[in-house]
Amino acid sequence: MKLSFRTISQDEHHFQEKYNDVDFRGIVRKKKDTIAFLDAKISGKIPLVCDRCAEEFEENLNEHLEMLISDGFYDGSDENYDIIEAENGLIDFEIILQGELNLIKGDYHYCSHCVEKDTDFTI
Repeated sequence: MKLSFRTISQDEHHFQEKYNDVDFRGIVRKKKDTIAFLDAKISGKIPLVCDRCAEEFEENLNEHLEMLISDGFYDGSDENYDIIEAENGLIDFEIILQGELNLIKGDYHYCSHCVEKDTDFTI
């Protein structure tokens, strides 16, 4: 789902995006002329690979996500929120979700079998 930045007001705009077995839903509202605030939840199941035994397994997701979205280039920072830039005046919720899933996949993950054996392994 894509949403034009110009159509966002200070009222909450609800969105929902589905990608495989993952649901991404929440609200987006304009905070300033060129900044929007996103408050969302990512839930469902994601396939992962155990970093210890290399076996594939599924992990349940229940992640809360808050971020700022800039309409174009943003020259600054925010101490409380990550900031992403919307391209061509469009907020692409599918791209945001895929980016968050890639961040999750990039972390270390252990299957339940390896978690049980955690005392036998030292990093």
